[in-house]
This record gives sequence, structure tokens and C-alpha cells, in this order.
Amino acid sequence: MASYELALEALRSLKPDEKPNISLVARTYGVNQSNLSKRFRGVTGSKEAQYNNQRLLSKEQSRTLIKWINQLTERGLPPTNSMLENFAREISGKEPGKNWASRWLKAHSDKVISRYSKGLDSDRKKADSAYNTHYILSLLAGNRAYTSRQTKFIIWMRRALCLV
Repeated sequence: MASYELALEALRSLKPDEKPNISLVARTYGVNQSNLSKRFRGVTGSKEAQYNNQRLLSKEQSRTLIKWINQLTERGLPPTNSMLENFAREISGKEPGKNWASRWLKAHSDKVISRYSKGLDSDRKKADSAYNTHYILSLLAGNRAYTSRQTKFIIWMRRALCLV
């Protein structure tokens, strides 16, 4: 690709009144005349420029996303693929493709801290059941109605009692 850049520089360095001889410059630098002509006229760009235009996130945006993922993971909240897609959508304003998150993670696996989140243990799952919630409320209050704040406190106390 450096050959194309050198050839383009040679064409751009010509004086405005000189007519560029694209075929001569192409032979001199050993590049395809048609491709050089298209790039000189601005019809096409370099492959790298085309690739960067197709990317969902720029390099800076990717660095920001990596930093955010690592912070969440360190806090014990590793993001899922759907969360990654939502973050990318918010950052770029474009819709990520079907497998974007897994491809992006694979490409940045050396920089992203990846961990699995810990699931709930069975005691906590049982404490969250609707039956247990109803049972503890009936024990504590009979027919009394509670606000959502009071209910949350009672559920929290029930969990604390179950885990001790």
C-alpha cells in the first residue's frame, strides 16, 4: 500500500497547470493504473480508509468501551453480549450486527477482562420465591397492608434470617 501512497504524492506534487501522466507514474511505482487513477480522482480510497468507514466503533470509542467493561467486571458486574450491543449503540448511534458483540470481544480479548458472573445460590433463590414472600408477610402482619418500602424491608429481613 505504500506504493500507492508514494504514487499519489508524486501526482499531487505536480504543478496545477501540468497534466498528470497517470500511466507513467503507475509504471514508475509498480501499481495498477486504473486503481491509481480512481484513487487520484477520489472515486475510491485506501482499503484502510474503507475499513474504518465500515467499523461500528472508532479506535477511541473502542478504548472507551474496553475501559467501561473492565470497570464493570472489576465491580463484579461483567456485561453480557446484549449489554455490549446496547453500549455500542449508545456510543456510535448505529445498530450493531447480529454477531457484533462476540466478534468485537474476540478482536479485543487481550484488553478486555472477562469473567462470568456468579449465579444465585439455592438459598437465595428460595428466599425470593413468591410463596416465601407471602408467608412472611402473613406471619408478620396478618391482614395489614404494607407499602413497597416496608415490604422490601421485610423481605430483606426474611433473607437475612434464612441465611443465618
